[in-house]
Amino acid sequence: MQSRRLIEMVINDLKLWASYKVEVNHLTENLYKDESPVEFILLHRNPNVKPSQKVTITIENSTNFTLKTSDPENSNPEYSFSSPISTTLGTWQLAPTASLNRFIGKTIVINIDDPKSVVDVYQQNLIVELKDKLESSAVDITLKDQIPQRGQDFINYLITLYNKNEVLEKNRKTKSTLDFIDQRLDSLAIELNSAEKSVEDYRRTHGLTDVTLQSQSYIQSAQANEGRLNEVNIQLKVINDVEAYINAPNVSDKTVPTTLNIGDQNLVALVQSYTDQQRERARMLATTPEMNPAFEPINRQIASTRAAIKENVNNIKSSLQVTRKELLTVGSRFRSSIESLPGEDRELTALRRIQASKESLYNVLLQKREETALSYASTLSSARLVDMAYVLPLKATKALIPFIAAMILGLLIPAGIIYLRDTIKNHVTSRRTIEKLLPTAISGEIEEARLRSQIVTDDINEKMNFTLVEQFRSLRTQLYYLHDTESKGRVTLMASSVAGEGKALLLPIWV
Repeated sequence: MQSRRLIEMVINDLKLWASYKVEVNHLTENLYKDESPVEFILLHRNPNVKPSQKVTITIENSTNFTLKTSDPENSNPEYSFSSPISTTLGTWQLAPTASLNRFIGKTIVINIDDPKSVVDVYQQNLIVELKDKLESSAVDITLKDQIPQRGQDFINYLITLYNKNEVLEKNRKTKSTLDFIDQRLDSLAIELNSAEKSVEDYRRTHGLTDVTLQSQSYIQSAQANEGRLNEVNIQLKVINDVEAYINAPNVSDKTVPTTLNIGDQNLVALVQSYTDQQRERARMLATTPEMNPAFEPINRQIASTRAAIKENVNNIKSSLQVTRKELLTVGSRFRSSIESLPGEDRELTALRRIQASKESLYNVLLQKREETALSYASTLSSARLVDMAYVLPLKATKALIPFIAAMILGLLIPAGIIYLRDTIKNHVTSRRTIEKLLPTAISGEIEEARLRSQIVTDDINEKMNFTLVEQFRSLRTQLYYLHDTESKGRVTLMASSVAGEGKALLLPIWV
């Protein structure tokens, strides 16, 4: 509150650098605010002249006034209120107040002081101190001012500006925080979009949706593929067995292969027919020689059925081998996908972690921004006004101080002059000086006087100084009783340091 910047703001806002005075009954009376008939408004100050100036005006009527100047060619020019005036001080104007009519015909003196000097004065007279330095947080603000109302306005406006500046400072910090949060949110929004785009691109590139479900899907597909591969392998084994059975030279020594896993019913029927034909031939061999023409039909049937079986076996075997190759390829791809899932899951988790951290920070900043915006909208000063400024009554001792000071000065100054005169003088002017400096007793005092006669008593008839004559007579009496009642040695020596000091005038008195 005692800072120069704050006090200067109060001085300029209240225009305390301008003071108004009026002479009433040969006494100067200070005017302030509504008591003044005019208000001085400085439009532009001339920087080339000294800041302190005095403007003297005489109010002629409710619209015009006379300005007292030192210009002999334009002595006491008349101006109208609220009109700009250019002087050495700068450009200014006077605005009338409600008290103007009470001062018509009177002379008003307006003192324009240097604002910096006024700030110095108020800064020296302003006292801000804690009411209780140990416990209380309340402060007492005291200002000494000749005009009580001006002092009240100064303190009240000082507190208002203090609270306003405190709120502005808090709002400035809050606004700075909001700007930083907004900038950070913009940056985070870009980073969050980039992280989300990275996750999206990675999923699209690697065909990932849900890693867990996708992993289960891969395993199930691999198991299904493995099952089909096993079936194909079984079917190939059965086909191979059928092929070996058909190609055997002596079928009667071979076990008939199973046809349960063969899906081609035509082949199953052919194998069954071939088996039946072989059995029929074997039965005929038991009763008929092999060279008998009766074997020709059965041999043709067997040859025809074998050819049909071989053709079907080749076709089915070729188809199963192609299927097996595809199943092996698909199984290899499934195994590769399953093996790559942990790495992809790890990379996706890292990307998700970055995305989650950016999203979390973004949400925190959004919440912080809302809290800061609320505090910005409801910023209050931490200082609370306990009492408005008020004027303390003058104490009796303070009212008597000027009179006591005048009395003391009136006594001390003459006494000091007398004391100094007695201290610095270099000649004897009184009997007391001799008594103070010498232990010798003084019998009498003779004034210095210019006489026409060597005998003092001769000038009595000429109306000379009777006091001088009486001093000689007193000295004569003192010399007579100097030796008291002594009968001998009644001798008095008249002596001096230099000639011409009046010894000759004293000798006749003794004689």
